[in-house]
Amino acid sequence: EQVLDSLEKRKDLSPKYIHPQKRLADMIVRFYPPETNMQETGGQLNAQVVLKPTVPHPDLTDVLQRGSNGSNPALRLNLARYEGTPADFMEIAGNLVETKAHDLISVIQHHMPADCRLNEAMLGQYLSGLEARRSLPLALTQYLIAYHMVTAGLTIEEMQS
Repeated sequence: EQVLDSLEKRKDLSPKYIHPQKRLADMIVRFYPPETNMQETGGQLNAQVVLKPTVPHPDLTDVLQRGSNGSNPALRLNLARYEGTPADFMEIAGNLVETKAHDLISVIQHHMPADCRLNEAMLGQYLSGLEARRSLPLALTQYLIAYHMVTAGLTIEEMQS
């Protein structure tokens, strides 16, 4: 309840400080409940990652192939418009299972430099009240963001050499 009260008090700040940043962002992340469970507010939320064409994005073809197989794909990639500009919309299913999440994270990890290992167990951690929980869509989203950041850093280093 305290969090909701705090958010309510700060709702006027969002249009002033947060919304303008979305126009400048290279990636935008949003979590939302699945259509089958609109009451979901925790670890089973779907994630949407908007990849705007403002910077080069790493090739995620093999990740998408591994994530989109089966009748209920864990990952989907769609081309759509974001504020009038074409962008890739990556959707991560809220019902992502542990084995599939680990498989996808392993594929992403394979592309990262050997000295850039993330603690997979720490990804996706959040608090619900005082209870520690883990969200697999959040973990995969965090890994994708880290992958983009590492890839961008390597690209900058290559350009400077």
